Amino acid sequence: MAVISPVYLYYGIKVNISDFDKLALGDKPLVSLDKKDNMVHLTSNPYIARDNSNNGVEEGNILEKIETYKIAGVTKNVHLPMIGVTYDIETSGLPLQGPIQKDSPNDLENTEWLIESIPVDNYNVASVIIGADTLHYPVVISFKEVNEIKKLVRKEIEKRERHLNDFISEIDKLPQRKRDDLTEDYINMFRTLVGEDGAKYISANDYKVNSVDTALKYLMSIYYANNTQRLDFNNLLAIEDFRKKLSGNNEIQDLLNLMYMEILSLENKKDSMVEVTDITGKKKNTDKIEITINGRKYMMSKVILKLLEDINAGLEDNPTDKKLLNRKEELEKQLDLISYEEKK
Repeated sequence: MAVISPVYLYYGIKVNISDFDKLALGDKPLVSLDKKDNMVHLTSNPYIARDNSNNGVEEGNILEKIETYKIAGVTKNVHLPMIGVTYDIETSGLPLQGPIQKDSPNDLENTEWLIESIPVDNYNVASVIIGADTLHYPVVISFKEVNEIKKLVRKEIEKRERHLNDFISEIDKLPQRKRDDLTEDYINMFRTLVGEDGAKYISANDYKVNSVDTALKYLMSIYYANNTQRLDFNNLLAIEDFRKKLSGNNEIQDLLNLMYMEILSLENKKDSMVEVTDITGKKKNTDKIEITINGRKYMMSKVILKLLEDINAGLEDNPTDKKLLNRKEELEKQLDLISYEEKK
């Protein structure tokens, strides 16, 4: 009795950018790119195909401009992302071999069918995903026509390669002992600085501060512009720490509140150090904590002044807007609270 194949089967694959031109994207028959196996392994389960197209951060080609670093003692290289593609296969008229029952993770049903080549008319490109890398999360490439795919993928890969090379250059500014002992906090900081819409690539003057994310990138842009050769890692990491302490649902006022509470905490710590000095007669050096306090005040004042700048621009068009006037008054009070004057 002849075995009837499903009307539709599915296929997922991931490749390095160096093999991208070999992919079938509506321009040629779909064949295996595996040098050890010339059969295309189709699955009855679209979720299996999707999983086969997913890739991890350290699977793609290593950049030629290689610079290693370590996290928790483990050496890391900087990799380009891989490209994952899933296909829907219309099986009518195809000389399929199978079925073959295959084990799969999570007990998903997975019946496999084999074929050497699939004509263009029998497959459809269902999705294209640029995978994760050190700085970027996976991105689904949206396209209306198949002939757009190669152009869009190359544009995304070129951008990522530029970001990753900048990441390598910035890491090179760290002393070797620090590169050998990086934490995820550093990686997240670099992601904000030279990743997607990174603070390095946008002038502080061009930021519209309307969210926690844009406020923090605005601050990073200021610090980066002031110290391009020798990065102010202490303050850059402090900015990233604010992000870690806030969720994606927080408002800018939550950020200002957090900054203010940290300033108060640091000032209390400084006062305690002075009190110990008074009691023991042994002077404690408060210069370092004073620098930290002024740094946090600087950050908070910069965000407030940027917000006031935008509010004043809005009041020029509508000088009686009560919402803007009230917000302006609130921000000015917060600015007075920290009593920060920038040194000329």
